[in-house]
Amino acid sequence: MRLRTLSLLLVVTALAGCAQVLPEGRPTPGSIPATASATPSADPNADPTPSAEPLPQLTVAAGTTPAEQLLGAVAAQALLTAGVEGVLIPAPESNELLEQLADGTIAFYPGFTATLLEQNLGGDEPPAPDEVPGVLAAKVGPEISLLQPTALDGQLVWASCAEAEEGQLVFKTWGDIFGANVDWQTGPTGMVPGFAMTRSDGVPGVEAVYTPEGSKWNWVQQDDPAARRAALLSLEATVAAFRAIDYPFLDGLNVLEDTRGFGMADPVAVLFTSTLADSNPQAVLAVDKVFQAFTAEGFAQLEAQVVSGQPAAQVAAAFVASVG
Repeated sequence: MRLRTLSLLLVVTALAGCAQVLPEGRPTPGSIPATASATPSADPNADPTPSAEPLPQLTVAAGTTPAEQLLGAVAAQALLTAGVEGVLIPAPESNELLEQLADGTIAFYPGFTATLLEQNLGGDEPPAPDEVPGVLAAKVGPEISLLQPTALDGQLVWASCAEAEEGQLVFKTWGDIFGANVDWQTGPTGMVPGFAMTRSDGVPGVEAVYTPEGSKWNWVQQDDPAARRAALLSLEATVAAFRAIDYPFLDGLNVLEDTRGFGMADPVAVLFTSTLADSNPQAVLAVDKVFQAFTAEGFAQLEAQVVSGQPAAQVAAAFVASVG
């Protein structure tokens, strides 16, 4: 099965001179407003210049966290620079997501490569971290392709509250937790996003790796990073897992040294319907250009703006404009 991971150089080489042909039937607009269609007036005294035609549309799927919403908004804004309207929709479950990317219902999806691969391993052993994008590309191709992975990492990281009330323990590493002289029978709580709770083949995830022997921890699934942070600050939870890309929610917390080694690099990459390489190369190039401009520090600043209440589309538009 031919690998479909594309670097910008490969995209330019493969796509130069291709004609733009968009599939018939456009998706219903989501959070990105559709451009209104206008019909020239039959009045001979009317302005002879017709109104702009509606832009062609391509669908962009995005997750629910602020980081994922920002990634989707950036992809949509990048498409506008190629004369295409990006229509944002919620990302479906993994299997359905890949099916819709393969048939073109979803055109682009900025996602976490290691998470997607783990969800579709089918019991295979996970590859080395630097091999993840290539193995994922081989597994989902040829109908789905990947752009070059970005500088952004969604690896699982652990945090605890930086300060505690009298009688409460604060941990710096997982080694502290496993070596603590504590009666864990009281049932401390760990909060974890759903993608890390259980592997797709049914093997327990964090519960098996991080529960101290003989203890009765309460592992709670919570997909909202803001809720996980609030649980730590209120001491409702002892530890919580975040993605490394969840910068605003980790601010001020103790990020634990992970001596258990469950997490692995999970770089962000854009998956797209392979036929777009021929039917709309300009759109693929536009998205690739903007996503390769990401830096971890720059994304943290953008994400902080979204978390503070600025619309993701507005923040994304400013970033895309800065890329040029």
